[in-house]
Parts: sequence; C-alpha cells; structure tokens
Amino acid sequence: MWKTWGVWVRLAALSALCLGSLAGCIGAPGIPGGPLQGTGVSMSANYGYALGPAHVSMRSPSDGRRGGFTDSAGDAVNLPIVPSRLGGRLGITKWFDVAGDSSLLDGGLEARVGLPEGAEPFPMALSLGLRSGNWGVLSTTNRQSSEQRVRLEAYPQLAKLHYLRVNLISTVGMSTGRRYHPLDLPAEFQRRDDFDEVPGPSFDPQILRDETRLEASGGIELRQKYFFASFVLMPYVVTGAKRATVDCRQCDTWQVDGFRQDFGAALFVSLGTTILFSNLLE
Repeated sequence: MWKTWGVWVRLAALSALCLGSLAGCIGAPGIPGGPLQGTGVSMSANYGYALGPAHVSMRSPSDGRRGGFTDSAGDAVNLPIVPSRLGGRLGITKWFDVAGDSSLLDGGLEARVGLPEGAEPFPMALSLGLRSGNWGVLSTTNRQSSEQRVRLEAYPQLAKLHYLRVNLISTVGMSTGRRYHPLDLPAEFQRRDDFDEVPGPSFDPQILRDETRLEASGGIELRQKYFFASFVLMPYVVTGAKRATVDCRQCDTWQVDGFRQDFGAALFVSLGTTILFSNLLE
C-alpha cells in the first residue's frame, strides 16, 4: 500500500513543479522546511490559502459620509489551484542549510542551524529569515514590503514505515517588518467612468503597515527517499502596529480613514523533491 502511495506522491510532486510558472498572490511567513536532511538539494511548489480579516474605514471628504468594509483575506488574493510560491533549499552540512522562494508579491531567504532528521531527542532548528517585496514578480506598492523573522522549529517523528517517514511540524517565532495588504475594494467606493458604470473590484487601496507578529505553525510532513509532501497551518497574532499608509488612486470621492487587522492564518500544502548527495553515491 505504501509503495502505491509513494507513486502518487511522486506524480503529484512532479506535476506541481511543472505548474511552477503560475502563481497566486499571498502574503505569509516563510514555510517551515521540515527536518534538516544533510547535504543535498530540495525543490518544492507551495499551494497557499490565507485568511486575515481586515477592516477598512472609508470617509467622503465632500459630504462627510462614512462607510467601511471587511475583507476576510486581507493578506491574499487566494488562487489555490496554482502554486503560490516556488522554493528551493540547499543543505550545506547535516546541521546547516539555506533556502529561498519567490512569488508574485515577494520573495524570501532563510538560513537554519540545528539537529538533522534522526537525531536525538528529535530534529530541531533555529531559523533566521528575510522577505522583501523587491524579490517578488509584481512591481507595485508591494515593493515596499519587508520582513525579518526568527523561529524555533521542532520535528518529532510520528511514524517510520518501509517507504514513508512521518514527522510533526511545530514552530514558534517572532517577526517584524512592513506588511503589504492587498484588498478588494467594493465598487461602491470606486470612481465611476464617463458612462456612469461602476467598475469591478480592484487591488485598491494599496496598504502598508509596520507590524510585529507572534507566529506559530503546526502540521505534518510525509517523506520518501526522493519526494515529500507537507501540510501546515500558520496562524499569527499582531502584537504591535503603527498607523497604516495608504495609496488609493481609484478612490476619487473617498478617503481611507483607518485600517485594522489583528490576526490571521495561512494554510500551505507543499509538494517537492529532495536529492541528497549521499544517495547519488549508492
């Protein structure tokens, strides 16, 4: 049975990597990399879905009218059908690796040091990460976003079968930076064209806010010799934030009066392949 399961994991991972030219927009922390594997190379496609209720208050300077709206996914334009990120990881030694990923909104770098898979009492790592909108594909207000993160990771083994290893994913950390919040502005707050027709939703207003977050994650990783899959939920709580800065070029008759987002979470499914240099010598 596990051999058959492994074939499906292999096909799914290769299919995900082939879809790598497509990506959705999502703002979220770097995904936990799983237990350190040793010297080798990993590649993965990451499918994400984010929830982060954000409320924007609107005010009309011409007549004093007030309004507002809440976007349930203030961190993302959710497109889970295609990969949200593509990533790669390079194992330098058994206890040290580096990683990078890219998406439409941003890109990230990470360095980890710790105990590899199979170590006692269990695999663990301390990771330092950076994210920047300048490393993303799009070139809008997202270019001004940034993040610095420190995280403690633990990966106790749950099961070891002939063709499969199952590890728990558990992390806790802190991050700080300028976050970009893509929101869908309802048509009632947008300007009308010459024919008095209301355009559809757009990615306005463009909101940036300096924030400090407490972050955690939990999930499982399924790993074979060459292929792996992980499922991880990453919640966060905003522990400190400054007043948001807003660029709303399509808000001709409205102004953004306030922005609030206190918590959120992202769910990621990752499929990938790992090639260890030691396996090539077998």
